[in-house]
This record gives sequence, C-alpha cells and structure tokens, in this order.
Amino acid sequence: MNTAIKVTTVDKDHADFQKYCEAIDNFSNILPDSMKRIKNYRSDLKVRESIAVSIYERDSVIVGFSSVLHRTLFGNGVRILNRYVKSNDYRADILKRKIWDETRIMIAQQIEAARKYNFEYVFISRESNSGSSALEYYFRELPKWQCPTEKFRVCGGGQQCEQYVAWLPLNDQIDLPLVKILK
Repeated sequence: MNTAIKVTTVDKDHADFQKYCEAIDNFSNILPDSMKRIKNYRSDLKVRESIAVSIYERDSVIVGFSSVLHRTLFGNGVRILNRYVKSNDYRADILKRKIWDETRIMIAQQIEAARKYNFEYVFISRESNSGSSALEYYFRELPKWQCPTEKFRVCGGGQQCEQYVAWLPLNDQIDLPLVKILK
C-alpha cells in the first residue's frame, strides 16, 4: 500500500458526514470538465443521499472518493464504490490491472457501513461493452464475490442503467435480488 494514502469512510450518522460531503463536492469541482461522465461527479452526484462516503487523502488533500448508495430498486442491498473516482495524479502513482490496497480498505470500510445498517448484500456495477470480464478479472482476488455474466438493472433510466455487477452476500441466505436483463 502507498503509505502516503489514507482511506476514511464515514456513515450518514457520523458527526463529520456533512463536512466530508462538502469536501467531496469541492474535489468534484476541480475534476477536468473533459473527464468522461463528468456529470456523474457534479450535477448527478447527490452525495448527501448516501449511506456512507469514503475518501482517499494524500497529505490531507483528497485524491479520490466513492459512496455507498441505496435505492429502493436494490431491495435490502447497497452499491459500494458508487461514483468511484481518483485524480489523474493519484492514478499515475498506482499499478494498473489489480485491486489496489487502498481500494481493498475502502471496500472493507464500506461493507462495514452496510452491515451497520443491516443490509443483506453489497454490489459494484459498471457499464461495459466488453462483458463482465473486467469485473471477473478484478474480483477474482476477493473471495466470496460473485460475478454473474448477465447485466442487471441498477437505476430507472435507459440502457446505461443495464450494467454488469460483482456482488457479495452479507447473509448466506440471499440471492441477488436485482432485475436481470434478458437478451
């Protein structure tokens, strides 16, 4: 792990939750306007509606963040690493093609937030034109995570809401309740 990077997750009931949300808003405003899906990190962010938020910091400066999101559509589950983004400077410091230690810490902290609020599963989703292989590749490193090959509905919009998922049951008695997209 890059020891200069600190990972912090605070849930919606934490005294500093609003402070972290404001810091995330400020970070989002300095992301390049040309960034892919920039709207996700600005007008569509809605970070204050999160169950929890996480930040990466280097020398007390935010270099990335994500959130824990619940929607009625998810049943008793949450999407973790929601709106996951890192600054280009930070990305250059890290080896590609693996789950970074800092991300593993963020995932573990977000799973604990999900457990605190008694959610039954967590998942990560991504749009992809190349199938579920990217999620399968990364999540093979994490035991018990499941990577279905089908897409699932993760929001109420159009085709961009049909995404691949990796998910982890927090309760052994649960099947993934997201709506599978049939081709």
